[in-house]
Amino acid sequence: MNVEYVKLVNAEKNYGDKLMLQSQVNFLNIIKHYKEYELLRKKELQLQIDLKAKVEHTLNLLNSLGRAMPKVEMAPKEKSEKEDVFADFKKEEHKTNTLNDELLEIKRKLAMIS
Repeated sequence: MNVEYVKLVNAEKNYGDKLMLQSQVNFLNIIKHYKEYELLRKKELQLQIDLKAKVEHTLNLLNSLGRAMPKVEMAPKEKSEKEDVFADFKKEEHKTNTLNDELLEIKRKLAMIS
């Protein structure tokens, strides 16, 4: 078996060493960030579990409160004249907005043609 040697100039050796050290630093930074990520994910999972438990506890409290409260039946509510006036006003306002939108759209198209 023949062994061949290649002579490196100091500049080449230093350049190679520098690249190797930079690669090691980058690799260690990646490992550090990954460990931080894992830690954050564990914390997030624990917080999600705690939140779920608190939500379930709150729902149970609300359900028990709902069972404890007396049942009240209400008669259907009739619309008053005020509500009807406001409903008509809202419909007119919606129509106005729609007309304004259409006018703006037509003006925009005219500007594009001109």
